Amino acid sequence: MSHEVESMFYVGKTPWHGIGTELQNAPTTYDAIVTAKLNWTVSTYPMHYLDAQGSQQTCISKAVIRDSDGRKLGEVGPRWTALQNCQAFEWFDPFVTSGLASLETAGSLFNGERIFILAKIKGEDDVIVKESDDRVCRYVLLSNGHDGKLAVRVGFTPIRVVCNNTLGMAHRNNASKLLRIRHTRNVNDTLEQVREVMNLANAEFETTVEQYRKLASTTINTNDLQKYVKLVFKKNSVESETSEKETDDELSRVEEKVTELFETGIGANLQGVHGTLWGAYNAITEFLTWHRGRSQDRRLDQLWFGAAATLSQKALHIGTDFEKLAA
Repeated sequence: MSHEVESMFYVGKTPWHGIGTELQNAPTTYDAIVTAKLNWTVSTYPMHYLDAQGSQQTCISKAVIRDSDGRKLGEVGPRWTALQNCQAFEWFDPFVTSGLASLETAGSLFNGERIFILAKIKGEDDVIVKESDDRVCRYVLLSNGHDGKLAVRVGFTPIRVVCNNTLGMAHRNNASKLLRIRHTRNVNDTLEQVREVMNLANAEFETTVEQYRKLASTTINTNDLQKYVKLVFKKNSVESETSEKETDDELSRVEEKVTELFETGIGANLQGVHGTLWGAYNAITEFLTWHRGRSQDRRLDQLWFGAAATLSQKALHIGTDFEKLAA
């Protein structure tokens, strides 16, 4: 494979990523890591440089090296402690054994720099449009990084069944502060923290689903679609310098592609979807999920941890307030 998604496992039907090895039963997080061939370890080593006098000096940062092949995965500070893949997510196992969640996918991005497990929250899928049985599933994303840029995280992501688009959530409170878990945190403290976050996530999922249904009940025309795309993708002074900003030419290309997906995208012509803000929102998420980014692993990285996640959330908020914003 030309992309940098090293390996992956999935349970049941093929995941939206389109790659993986099917398992008969949902395993523990340890088994998931082993099955995905991610049960390698990392170690940290000092780095050196030559000063102006040609003498060797030791850097403050350390290199993170994969023990199996010597590949450098990142640079970290002196207080960073390696959390091995097989142990990184074991605190989540009680949620699996108790039946609150089932593990579906595990893999890595950027040749092992970032490790993830995707788990489905148990329960009925949320029906957004009854006429076409358009449904959304609730997922938990567990992730860990060896590149020094990503701590252990618990994220929440809805996925639309018909097209496997990754959707945004209605994060309007301080939930994101609870989603980062330090490598050195006590396991019992972590479990209690995750219980709290899971309860909060379910409440946010309920709010998000209601917003999806509001989008589905709002009809729009071509002019409305163009306004919506511009509001979502057009750069503004509030965004930071590091966020992805579209030039006018890029914005035109995005608008053209989203308009095409609005008419012909997966699930675009379902009854109760076509001609609505829900259809427009899913055209944007389909664009972000499948068409934006140079490689599959970069699309995943951006959808889960980067600018595409921000845009998806922004599109949801703008869609919810569209009548006021477009006036």
